[in-house]
Amino acid sequence: MLDSVPPKEICSRMNLCAMNDISNDILECGVCQGVSAFLVSHKDTELTKNEMKDLTCDSFPSKYFDKCTDIIEYYSQSIQNLIKSNISENEICTKIGKCFDKEGKHSYQVVMNSHKSKRTLVGDNECTFGPSHWCKDKETAKKCDLVDYCEKIWKKKENKTA
Repeated sequence: MLDSVPPKEICSRMNLCAMNDISNDILECGVCQGVSAFLVSHKDTELTKNEMKDLTCDSFPSKYFDKCTDIIEYYSQSIQNLIKSNISENEICTKIGKCFDKEGKHSYQVVMNSHKSKRTLVGDNECTFGPSHWCKDKETAKKCDLVDYCEKIWKKKENKTA
């Protein structure tokens, strides 16, 4: 078993790994799957490592950018060789020791979906404009789900003017 199984998998099978290490391994597997998927889809294109990094790693949430660039830096040639030998996309990261046998298929989705960077424009959500905007009318208060709050504000204003 020691000769054919990556150390990380032995650790996991024997329940010797810390949970943090396991979740980190899953994320690393997910990043590897994303890199592999990109390289498979561009297998007929001659790309430099820098082009691979620019085209692939920019699509990852920023906190995984460094993992992505490291995988390309150290494993891109191995991944490309495995692709040329017609190994299935799901097996690539298992072969280079970044994924366990059963974890590879879904780790990329975990990385991209649960940790997706959210880009919003400043001012895109009118419910972040503050009380003077929220309570300008009942329609806006309702849209921002702040009717109860705004009713208190409107009541205070009525008492001041009365």
